[in-house]
Amino acid sequence: MFNCDLRVDITLSEKAANGRSQAFKAVVKIRLMQGEGDGGKWAHMDTRDFRLPQGGNFVVLPTGILLKDGGGCFALLLGLGVPPSLGARGDLKIYTPGQRDYNSPTVQWRGNGKWEVLAKQANLPLKESATTWGNFKRNLGKYGRGLGWELCSSSGQSLSAGAGGRGVEIAVMCRLYMKPVDDEKGKKMVVYSYNGAGVGAMLPGFSGSGSTSDFPNVGTELTQGNLPLNEPLRPEELSGTCQVVSLSAGGIVGLGGGFGAAATAQGVIFGVPAGLAVGAFKACAWIAGPAAMVGKTGASAGAVLQIGYLSLL
Repeated sequence: MFNCDLRVDITLSEKAANGRSQAFKAVVKIRLMQGEGDGGKWAHMDTRDFRLPQGGNFVVLPTGILLKDGGGCFALLLGLGVPPSLGARGDLKIYTPGQRDYNSPTVQWRGNGKWEVLAKQANLPLKESATTWGNFKRNLGKYGRGLGWELCSSSGQSLSAGAGGRGVEIAVMCRLYMKPVDDEKGKKMVVYSYNGAGVGAMLPGFSGSGSTSDFPNVGTELTQGNLPLNEPLRPEELSGTCQVVSLSAGGIVGLGGGFGAAATAQGVIFGVPAGLAVGAFKACAWIAGPAAMVGKTGASAGAVLQIGYLSLL
């Protein structure tokens, strides 16, 4: 898994006349992105040169990395390894726009150039966190760019039990509701189903909680992580294994037990490869709201990291 930016200096063709030559060049920055279980992708950075493809997939070959543009091969970056080395340089060969038959005999196709890894704009490879809590703080405390969708509501049930400052929590039949930030035409609210379980710090006791999508909720916009996503985001890309940081505090009053209320907050980390805390994820967001509780009389509080699975309904 890695992200890195490259500078590519391409000579597309060359014109010779009156004993002098003029090169037609394209100099751009591109980004290579590869995550665990995801195919490698590349895309333009900064200002795009419209003589070149906008982006596509890439394939790792014994001789280097082959950039594809959806309709075929675009360029072969000779000698570029995986993960790339900081400051590495090499030659490249262009397949498209492709060798052309020019009307003028003075213009000749070249289709070659140089590539260079930009050391100050590389993450090679994605670093691991020491603990799952370290992963949580790094992923949600350092936001990336907004993805145009926000969590707007949630519902579901959970069972939790704690003793000795530790506890477990199981979430079943949960739902997460997501809507476009700007209510763009053609976009509508999407719903994910969620089930998960986790461990963390918790007050002693046992309780159950539940909420519906009618409860008032406050959510944040999804922000991009360090794994590649399509642009614009397709909601189905976020299905799969995830991590959910579940925070809750509340209480139950009355003799022996009964019903109570709690405030809950969930930090959702989408697209975590295999559910492991390796510091790689696709997107993250927060949502908070109230929940109803049932159990024994007393206060309730917990902080639990769950591993779960999201499915787009």
